[in-house]
Amino acid sequence: MRGLSATAWIYLLAEFLFGIFFSILLAMLGIVKRILPKPPRDLTGDIVL
Repeated sequence: MRGLSATAWIYLLAEFLFGIFFSILLAMLGIVKRILPKPPRDLTGDIVL
């Protein structure tokens, strides 16, 4: 049984790093969204601009 070639390892590593990057990015966006103030709403719950 032969192992993966060097190029296959590079592609797998790149895909893994992209996955980590996007996970961190989504987590940061969630934190920013939680920190931002909620838009003002009227009594019916509609957003007031």
